[in-house]
Amino acid sequence: MNRNKLALRTTLIGTLALAALAGMAFTACGGDDDTATNPTTAPQATTAAEATKPAASSAAQPTAATAAGAIKIGDNFFQPATANVKAGEKVTWTWGGGAPHAVVGKFDGKDVKSDTKTGSGTFEFTFTKAGTFDYQCGVHGPSMPGKIVIQ
Repeated sequence: MNRNKLALRTTLIGTLALAALAGMAFTACGGDDDTATNPTTAPQATTAAEATKPAASSAAQPTAATAAGAIKIGDNFFQPATANVKAGEKVTWTWGGGAPHAVVGKFDGKDVKSDTKTGSGTFEFTFTKAGTFDYQCGVHGPSMPGKIVIQ
């Protein structure tokens, strides 16, 4: 074999060996993790406020927004079942789930009934008088109760 071919072959074999070693080292160091090389997918820094938040539990928990008048309507439940709201604040029921539901009650001395909705939509009412107002689903009746406490 002439010298040029031998030198080319040696260079090619050396290059392939180095590439194989580099590939093994890259894989061993977690080279398939985009967060190391792609800054757009890297974890974001936590703010001081986020760091002091308690960890979320797996059970659904009413939030501050819920206490302020946001009520979720799911398949056969209102969450929260009892909402505490100040007089003059708006209460908003938001539909979810796959069954039809409606909000029916006597609020501020008025008979109130929302449209029957399935899956999505909202209904709003602003309470002006203090008191406790029971309501229920217009489809499921007393088996799906809710309560608003106006302070």
